[in-house]
Amino acid sequence: MRATLPLALCLLALAAPAAADDAHRQLLQQSIALERIATTPGQRASDAIPAAWRTQGRSIASDADPVLAAKARRLGAWAEALASSPGPGALSAPRPAPEMMQLSGAAGRSCAAAIPLPEGRALRVRATPGEALWFRVDAGDARALNVATHGSTVDPALSAFEDCRVLDRAPASASDDNLGLQAELTLLPRKQTFWFVRADVLAGSGDLVLAAQRAIAVTGRVTRQADDSPLRDIRVTAWRVDSAFPTFAGEAVTNANGGYALSLVGDGTFAFRTADAFFNSSPSVVHQAFDGFRCSDGSFGDLQNCGTANANYTPVSIADPGERVINFALERAGTLTGTVTSSRGGPVVDARMVLHNATGGEL
Repeated sequence: MRATLPLALCLLALAAPAAADDAHRQLLQQSIALERIATTPGQRASDAIPAAWRTQGRSIASDADPVLAAKARRLGAWAEALASSPGPGALSAPRPAPEMMQLSGAAGRSCAAAIPLPEGRALRVRATPGEALWFRVDAGDARALNVATHGSTVDPALSAFEDCRVLDRAPASASDDNLGLQAELTLLPRKQTFWFVRADVLAGSGDLVLAAQRAIAVTGRVTRQADDSPLRDIRVTAWRVDSAFPTFAGEAVTNANGGYALSLVGDGTFAFRTADAFFNSSPSVVHQAFDGFRCSDGSFGDLQNCGTANANYTPVSIADPGERVINFALERAGTLTGTVTSSRGGPVVDARMVLHNATGGEL
């Protein structure tokens, strides 16, 4: 029998705005708890993730708020990935310690009054739901940057613009719900040495943390092997593999052209793989670990289900400065069809079919 789902999912089914706000706060609290587990030194995530968190993205009521439903699915996928992590601190990453900043006057309230955030620093400011705060992120030179909100106690979304005069256009980069409900941007090199980043607080009253770090950019495309057509909404994840256990290093989701850009903080040896953006969201393709190692499932949480017992991926050594291009061409997946009947021969309606791999992992 499946574990009882958390209160957040029950609340998602309610239509009242107040209930939706409560649901969002519940999801935010779970996201904060998961991030603490993932970044605590010596913490073995697989022993600390409640089973209910791993299943919460599977049974959301059909009349739930679609935005909250998507957030719950993504949070459930992250919990499932954490639970399968082989070692302690599997998603930890070095970050600068945030400096507390007291906002005054017009500071941060508009693009023209953006708060300076130099590369290599992190700021912590108090924020409330519905608030939008602006930061001018300065790279110092034309280099790739990683801008992330990890450590925040609010649910933020980030958007980056090249200039205050182009705010009516689509942002150059945008991010929401990267590893839980936090956000992480990859800012690719441009002729200019600064960016204007807007942080929209979607839920929660608390601390907004924003860190800007020099990074190595990894870009590429994910396409169908048969015709080179682009694959949208495929997750590409990077794993640092130069230690005892693979550690999560970054992720991105492909756009309409199949393109993606992610940023790696620090030199090292890495592995890359594709995965579902959400749980079972791309069942029509066979995912891969670079270069060409088939994966038996679409979970982004590990590399063990890719390749064979002797080889799971091709390691890639990356040093700063530099930019790497990693492309994927995915095969079409097979399908299974059938009929579920009762012992009397009648059809069984709304049965959930679950496919497992040879080791018992859910596909």
